Amino acid sequence: MKTLSVRFLTLVVIIIMAVSACSQAKTKPEKATFEEVTTSTTGPNFGNEPPVAPGFDGNTISLGVITPLSGLPGFLGNAITDGAQTYWDSKNETGGVGSKYKVELKKEDSSKNGTYDKTLSIKAYNKLSNEVVAFQSILGSDVVLALKDKQIKDSMLIAPATLSGSWVNNPLVLPVANPYQTQAINGIQYFVDNYKGLSPKICTLALDDTFGDDGVKGVEFIVDKLKLVVASKQQFTTNSPISSQVDALIKDKCNAVVVVATAVDVGSIVGAFAQKNADVMLIGLSPLWIPQANLRMTSQARTYAQDHLWIVSAGAKWGDTNTAGMVKMLDSIAAHKPDQLSNPFFMYGYVQAWAMDMVLEQAYKNGDLSSRGVLRALANVGTFDFEGLLPTYEFGANTSTRVVPSQNTIFKYDVNDPSKLTPVSDEAVNFTSKFAKDYEY
Repeated sequence: MKTLSVRFLTLVVIIIMAVSACSQAKTKPEKATFEEVTTSTTGPNFGNEPPVAPGFDGNTISLGVITPLSGLPGFLGNAITDGAQTYWDSKNETGGVGSKYKVELKKEDSSKNGTYDKTLSIKAYNKLSNEVVAFQSILGSDVVLALKDKQIKDSMLIAPATLSGSWVNNPLVLPVANPYQTQAINGIQYFVDNYKGLSPKICTLALDDTFGDDGVKGVEFIVDKLKLVVASKQQFTTNSPISSQVDALIKDKCNAVVVVATAVDVGSIVGAFAQKNADVMLIGLSPLWIPQANLRMTSQARTYAQDHLWIVSAGAKWGDTNTAGMVKMLDSIAAHKPDQLSNPFFMYGYVQAWAMDMVLEQAYKNGDLSSRGVLRALANVGTFDFEGLLPTYEFGANTSTRVVPSQNTIFKYDVNDPSKLTPVSDEAVNFTSKFAKDYEY
């Protein structure tokens, strides 16, 4: 009898230990894998109220923003952030996500002494990652690429404030517009379609970084399709002398130069071509222009830019009230930021927030507003429709089903326009090269 009791107690202890181990295993935080988050899942809590989690206290959803907010780069970072803030101000006014949870942006400046600083960005991510459910915006392709392992560990969704081609097949990020490669393809196609001569010489002037590489890849692709050649490729580093590269492009008799650079360098680039009075069309990808860049150009450069500068961007022209998405944004501006002037990066930030809202609404329906729940909800949205403000982006259940938008709008410099940009023509709005969909990301 005593032996039986000992055996019984031993069995009970073993069972208790097993149950305890299972309980601990269940409460241990899970780690999402890169492959797992490409699979659509609603989870067991679908339709129930989401539990409290880091970044969600049961009343407010916190999103992170890491971007330059001071110095010259701050013109770009503040424009994107203002767009996102204006969207969320409007959303919060109607109750927030699920009509009950307000959204707040926790912002960190990644500019130091007036210069963008990658190290500050990484530190800011480490600081905010336990305080937010996702990142509304992080500026810098190199930063987001460097964060991939941390994202997997943290199950964290990032909306990148860049258009790197790397984002197309990355389930950890939320891109909202087509990459630099597609911009280059459409910009050159439009130029060639409207060129008066035969076999124009296409050239590139690109930053010596991943952004520059993306743009040049797009140029090489479309030039090959059009059976042309890239007559000259020039590289430079930001804020560095540019005259020798410009001289080389003029010497090589380039008819069009695709400029893969940011607004920090637009004044020096356009100014260098203007001083030579070069008969060249400068086709800048979208980061080349923000309205404040006009202040960095001389009067000579502005005159030159009127006939020699295009910017390839995406979406509707600012103020086009025939576009439902534009009307939505303008209504938000009227209510929450009435002094806002035309700015393509404000529009981009607004659309970024709109996309994140779709993900958060899905996470709310799934009953999981944790960072893991938000990341997994991305696979459930399927289609990101911005009602014409930017082209629709098809995501689907995983990265293999993503369909990159093929349209871009080709803008020309116009000193009299508030944003200094206006579409080259009606045909330049949502223009698409027949080869754009053939590019494989």
